[in-house]
Amino acid sequence: MTSKTNTQITDIGRFLRARRKERGITQAELARHAEVSYTLVNRIENGDMNVQAVSLNKVLGVFGYRIGPVPRDRSVEESDV
Repeated sequence: MTSKTNTQITDIGRFLRARRKERGITQAELARHAEVSYTLVNRIENGDMNVQAVSLNKVLGVFGYRIGPVPRDRSVEESDV
């Protein structure tokens, strides 16, 4: 992964932690609301890159957010990849 991707994942974790703290809930409480494990919430908040988009959306969904598909860069051709 590129450093830009790493930064984006870290930013998502920081965003999630900030929303959780604004609501005054623990990671365990967030995990219960999202129906995921506490460990998963902790991994997301700490920028772990091995989290599935479905799981990430469950957690972000508690706050009314979600990630969507990443738009494809049309300037890059299949043969360039």
